[in-house]
Amino acid sequence: MISGVNRIPNDVDMSIKVDMINLNVHDIEKVNELFELEKNYQKNHNNDVIYQWFPRINVQDISNGYNELMIFQSYNSNSFAHGLLEAAGISVQKLMHILPGWNSPLPVSFFEL
Repeated sequence: MISGVNRIPNDVDMSIKVDMINLNVHDIEKVNELFELEKNYQKNHNNDVIYQWFPRINVQDISNGYNELMIFQSYNSNSFAHGLLEAAGISVQKLMHILPGWNSPLPVSFFEL
């Protein structure tokens, strides 16, 4: 995932949102923890996590004739957000709609040093 500070102001269309979670995080320490956890993720897993539009478990034949399969999970930005919130100990309500990746959060261990 790549983020940027110079995003265009209209890159979010709130008229099509399906779910929105109000976190009510007023504790500055909790906000700082979210940033620290994100930094840990960047240090440890920025280039080795597979992101796809619709995350799933992938199976790839790496056998070279030896019947070996590699199984790996892919993620998306919803997976990242859900995993980050879990790593910070922020509980979230059950969503009313299906959001690809939300039910496959990045493991909490991805945000630990």
